[in-house]
Amino acid sequence: MHTGRVGFISYVSAERFACAGPSQAEAQWTVSCKAIDAQDIVGRSLLKVKPSSAVNGLELARDSDGQVILSSRVQGFVSRNNEIVKYGPSWFLRDDDGSVPVMFCDVHLTEAHEDVPCCSLSDISTPSSIISN
Repeated sequence: MHTGRVGFISYVSAERFACAGPSQAEAQWTVSCKAIDAQDIVGRSLLKVKPSSAVNGLELARDSDGQVILSSRVQGFVSRNNEIVKYGPSWFLRDDDGSVPVMFCDVHLTEAHEDVPCCSLSDISTPSSIISN
């Protein structure tokens, strides 16, 4: 099990975001790698954070009415290989700074995959099973 913390940044704008619930101001709006996986965040909105003069340096961003600004829905993450990822441990997605690049959009993203044709097993023989009581 990997330890450490991750923060979320927009892949397009590099703005910082936090995950409601497990992220806390005291931890600079990061989340424990043990607490959350990629699939736990896909489809959710994140909270926008901004620089602050506070001790931890970040605070929740708010609109003119004082409401916390939410992101669009998370559709996936960008791996170190620049591939879309929607499943797996958050520690695997973090860069050297502990940030996880997030893709926010209205388009449903899919992970890259390789279509492998099924093989025929008709010419493979297996030994008979012996059932004993």
